Amino acid sequence: MAQVSQFSGDGLGILLYNESVRGIGIGKSAISLADSFFIESYNPATWSNFKRVSLCGAMNIKNISDPIGYNTTYFKFMGFSFGFPVSRNVGIVMGIRPEARAKFTSNFKSSVDLGDTIKYSSNVDVDGGLSRFYLGTGYRKSANMHLGFGLGYVIGNYKQVVSTDIEDDGSYDSYLEKYNEIIGRYFNFGAMFEIANTRFLVYTDINIGSRMRKIYHYFYCDIDSTGSYEDINLYSIYGFGLNKKFGKNRLINFELRYTDVSEDIFKKVYFIKKSKSKDSFFLSGGYEKAYRIKAKGKYYNRLSLRTGLFYHKYPNLTANLKNEYGITFGFGYEFNYNSSRIDVSIVYSKRKGYFFKNINENMITINIGVSTGEVWFVKIRK
Repeated sequence: MAQVSQFSGDGLGILLYNESVRGIGIGKSAISLADSFFIESYNPATWSNFKRVSLCGAMNIKNISDPIGYNTTYFKFMGFSFGFPVSRNVGIVMGIRPEARAKFTSNFKSSVDLGDTIKYSSNVDVDGGLSRFYLGTGYRKSANMHLGFGLGYVIGNYKQVVSTDIEDDGSYDSYLEKYNEIIGRYFNFGAMFEIANTRFLVYTDINIGSRMRKIYHYFYCDIDSTGSYEDINLYSIYGFGLNKKFGKNRLINFELRYTDVSEDIFKKVYFIKKSKSKDSFFLSGGYEKAYRIKAKGKYYNRLSLRTGLFYHKYPNLTANLKNEYGITFGFGYEFNYNSSRIDVSIVYSKRKGYFFKNINENMITINIGVSTGEVWFVKIRK
């Protein structure tokens, strides 16, 4: 896999917010859209409106480039989810999604004065990431109030290899392998209220305990290995969203997400240097026009059109001060007698910051998601 970003060589790498492909088209919304087709994997309050058993999966292809010649393209699996209704008012969802990704290679040259000046070079390779398994339920308390609860289990591994060439003569003299194995537990809660044809949604995703195991393998003439365990505080996410329908097929959506990051997380989880962290926020707005469903109508009668804008301040190292902003477009097409849907979205964005140098990344991302379902409980459909 190609290097995912020039920013991904420290901390937890690039944190991934894997919104549904429909949500990506509406400004990368993740917590504020109820969808009876594609499962929104964040807010469990939206899991109470299933009309059928749903199986969803998605992937994307991303190109990253900058003005000074950096260019990479890679594919990413965005996860899958499985949801089903157990009654008219209750739904259950389970799934997996990637949470963070690090893929970074760099070479450093320097020297040390020990009477004589000794030059050396170090090659650093970082690879790893986090994934989340989640399970939860949504409950429709009334026509205007939905609640949801869920549990998440985050697990991942980061590997760093540092190869050092003393005297910079082309032969590596020492190696260091460092592993960070991370396990985290999460509890999330969501609520959705509808007032005057407007939906208000809140969401919390709270870290309730995390632990990291560090393993070092060091080789210089001989091999030495050490290991230790350490409790850490991973990030927690809080969000608010609202959307309003106009007529039967138009919707506007706004969303705000805040990520609370422990101040010392990047003093414990790091590859190149220790540093403080910054809290994060995400702001977006979007629009969708969904055509009325007609099983025997023209193809364009099953097509939904979407667009949006977003701004994201990343929760990474203070020295980086990374932010991303962009524009999104998307469409959805229903098929199989309106029981399934394919979603496509395109995102153009810019990411700016500093990581040993000023970096301005231009990104184009194409996302594709498919949801398919069958009615298992016919009474629920009536």
